[in-house]
Amino acid sequence: MDLPWLLIGNFNSPLSPDDKGGGLDVSSHATEDFQEFAFKARVEDLHSTSCQFTWTNGHVICKLDRTRVNALWLEQDRSNYAEFRPPGVFSDHASCIVSILESSRRKAKPFKFFNKWTTHLDFTQIVQSQW
Repeated sequence: MDLPWLLIGNFNSPLSPDDKGGGLDVSSHATEDFQEFAFKARVEDLHSTSCQFTWTNGHVICKLDRTRVNALWLEQDRSNYAEFRPPGVFSDHASCIVSILESSRRKAKPFKFFNKWTTHLDFTQIVQSQW
């Protein structure tokens, strides 16, 4: 696909052992399908804020919910992120708000030099003092 795109939702699998706390350890078998999908689809997590773990049963916490984007999405000049709110209010999964904003960064202006400046009487002195 030659357009930017985003996937959001419960992927029902951690990507690594660091994505889980409590309960049984995460096995490589539990993560390999999701890792393979992410590699083949060439998607990665959109920058996220707030809670790290997005699901709980009260004893185990885990990052199951993600916002994944492709490289074209990341190459666009945008300031965007996913904010995950803690699970437990309405669901055992975190709610997610994706903020999609145009970048507020100003574009760098190219340096311009006018040859006429060299004719100013103090040109050499100013350049030497500032260099």
